[in-house]
Amino acid sequence: MVSRTKKLEALNNFTKLVGDDPVLAYLMGFLTGQVDRVHFVRDSQGADISLKLSQERFTVWPGEPFRANVGGVIMPHPIAFVRAVGQAHSDRQICVSLNFERSDQTEWYQEVLLPDVSHV
Repeated sequence: MVSRTKKLEALNNFTKLVGDDPVLAYLMGFLTGQVDRVHFVRDSQGADISLKLSQERFTVWPGEPFRANVGGVIMPHPIAFVRAVGQAHSDRQICVSLNFERSDQTEWYQEVLLPDVSHV
């Protein structure tokens, strides 16, 4: 089981990467408040609530910055995601996948990363 402290550290570090985007900073604040429900996964397939965030600054084709699914419904925007997860799905786990430069070599992320949703 991943410690709460390690998950908070990962959320804090990723927030520093997206800090210039107020909507993503808001989303990261929400996730920090829900830290006990947040699980970082490499593969979120099969998750009831999944969230993929990308922060790739130096690639030719950067990843989609936000992709989320709540109960089979694609969320169009981080604020819609927060609303759906905070109100109707407050008891379900949130599976988060982060994509950023050298994420496979970043210790703080690798320490919290689970292979897939079956480990949640």
